Formats: sequence, structure tokens, C-alpha cells
Amino acid sequence: MSSINENPEHQPEYDSYIRKFLLCIEVCVLAKKYKSGDNGALLKIIDTCLNNNLPVPAKFTVSFHNAINAWQNGFESLDRAFGVERPNLRKAAEKRKTEMRPLVWQAAQELILNGSPIDEYLFEQVGDRLGLTYATAKKYYYSAKSYYGDKQAALMSDLDSVLEDPSLVEWGRSVLASPESIRMTQADRQRTA
Repeated sequence: MSSINENPEHQPEYDSYIRKFLLCIEVCVLAKKYKSGDNGALLKIIDTCLNNNLPVPAKFTVSFHNAINAWQNGFESLDRAFGVERPNLRKAAEKRKTEMRPLVWQAAQELILNGSPIDEYLFEQVGDRLGLTYATAKKYYYSAKSYYGDKQAALMSDLDSVLEDPSLVEWGRSVLASPESIRMTQADRQRTA
């Protein structure tokens, strides 16, 4: 089976497709967390979509609007209005790992596309860019590589299994079909700096 990335002239489109797919996966994982009671996931969904110029799935705009209204009408904090608690350090470390893995993958892919070999220097550069140690950048890169893989057909077949909500399936397909190229934005770099 061939994949689009075997032809170097298609590499930018392939990378954009992979980035879109990873963002769809991220939003769907967050949607599952939100549905199971993790109200902080709503904020992360909104943040992920807005920082990547993606449309926010309609079902979450209503929830966000309701929480903002609750805050404006008397809650003393946004934490309370959204029903979120500050995580303990162990949970925060796991959350950071989950959030950083796709960013490490994308930063490494950008450097690789610019001719960098996969070596210690690459992981040092990625670590410097994202505020991670060399060892952490390397660990997250190989974790992402094994998790995401690099075959378009495998990614498409996984999409239906990850996206259980029909409205999110349609949203994910529209994001993947959009002609816009999605690359690591300046907001991504600033957020992780």
C-alpha cells in the first residue's frame, strides 16, 4: 500500500492532513472526557479549535455560552462557572504529556522537512523550542511516532472508531476535507514557549 508521503512533492499536503487528523483526534478525546464529566475539557476543546483556526463543534459553543453566562451572573470564578478543579501535580504531569506529544511530533516533523536528521541535535532543538529536556522531547517523539504512525489509510480507518458521536464524525470529515493547510501556528509556539 502506498501513502501520499512517499512522493516528496505531496509532503506539505500530507503533513497538513496529518496535523488536521491529530487535531480531530484531540478534540474527540476531549469530547469524551467532557461527556464523562471533565468540564475542563470544554475549555481545551475551545482553545484547540481557536488556536488552530478550526470551527468549534456547534454542540460545544452552547455549553461554553452557558458557562460564561453562569459566571457573568454571579459565580465568583471561571473555575466554578465551568465546574473545573485545579489538578494535582501527578495529573498535571500526565496532562502535560498528553498535550505536548502532538506538539513535539509536529515540531520534529517541521525540522525533518527542513533537512534535519533524526538525531540528538533534533531532539535538543525540539526541546529548546517547546521548553522540554532533550530526553523528554525524544521520549515524546517516539511515543507519538508509534501512536500516530505514518500511513494515510490507517489514519482514515481509525477516524470512524475514534469519533463515536455522529456530529463529531461529520465535523472531523469537514476539517480533513478542508483545503486549508494547517501547520504549527505562531500561537502554538507561544503557548508552548
